[in-house]
Amino acid sequence: MGTFVDSSAALLAVVIPNDVIWSYAVFTAVCVAGVVAIFLRGDWANARGVDKLILLGPIFYAAPLGGFGTEHLTRSAAIASMVPKFIPWHMFWALFIGVCFIAASFSMVTRIQARLSATLVALTFFIFVLLMDAPGWATHPGNRFFAILTLRELSFSGG
Repeated sequence: MGTFVDSSAALLAVVIPNDVIWSYAVFTAVCVAGVVAIFLRGDWANARGVDKLILLGPIFYAAPLGGFGTEHLTRSAAIASMVPKFIPWHMFWALFIGVCFIAASFSMVTRIQARLSATLVALTFFIFVLLMDAPGWATHPGNRFFAILTLRELSFSGG
């Protein structure tokens, strides 16, 4: 049994692309940091019943955000190509937003300046809607992907 598990792990390490591994690594790190923070603060012991599930809410929002931020770092050329032409330093903004998303995700789960980071993430997603998604949808109204992106980013902003 042990050799099967070892060979499966080795095969997965070869087959899964590095950018996916990094995204999942940051996702996992944010989840672990969030769970550790919940227990260290004593929130888990103080919560009763279903209220314990509510404690996991920030983790459910922040962990995918950290993975998304990692994607900005591992797939920076593709992300930079989506920055509108009138904004200078495309690569800088792609990397900067990625680092900010990762920092914000850890901030949200540890509650260190969580309100500020959540507000700035919401503002960032709203700016994405104004600068990239809504103009794309207006240019190609029949393309459902532009509509989906616009509405998704808008809901992230509201979240």
